[in-house]
Amino acid sequence: MNKFHGRWIIGLLLIFLDINILFDWLPDFIGWLFIAAAFTGVKEEGAAWGKWGAIVASILSLPLTLNEISMLPEREYPLWLEFIYFTLPFVQFLAYAAFFIISDSLLERQKQSVFSYVFLGYLLVWKIWQHVNMHVIPNEAENITSYLGITGLVLMFCFLINVIKRNNEWKWKREVEERLREIDEEEASGNVY
Repeated sequence: MNKFHGRWIIGLLLIFLDINILFDWLPDFIGWLFIAAAFTGVKEEGAAWGKWGAIVASILSLPLTLNEISMLPEREYPLWLEFIYFTLPFVQFLAYAAFFIISDSLLERQKQSVFSYVFLGYLLVWKIWQHVNMHVIPNEAENITSYLGITGLVLMFCFLINVIKRNNEWKWKREVEERLREIDEEEASGNVY
């Protein structure tokens, strides 16, 4: 497993596995730190803003480890919590966008996958919906929120599968390159004699 994709897999598992007993035992901020660590050592374009997006997501996720905060009704959010819920999706978006850019670069893909556009487009739609849903009839808003929520869960699961698939593709690519290098070395040593 390469460090970039491997750290993303670990980070995503920590983010999406929730064990809440008095507080979150697998807090999101640790997962975002793993994702930030994935960007270190990567020299591709977008690594810096992906790393800082993940670091800011980690910092913003820190107060959310307390169960009392997650149990508050939305109308009782303090201003600082509203700021976190407003800002967090944007910095997460930066990290996800940087993932696709860097992963495609590591895999030497000529163009981005369709899934990257679908996934990032969904994140934007979800963020916009969170700000306009109050202007929709309550029953319809609940239905749309439910559909978008289910779609988000499916897309997040697909994203995790996509990261694992990209990691396997990277390993296969490295194995092929290693085998070709061995063949070249064998041919070069055979030509010497």
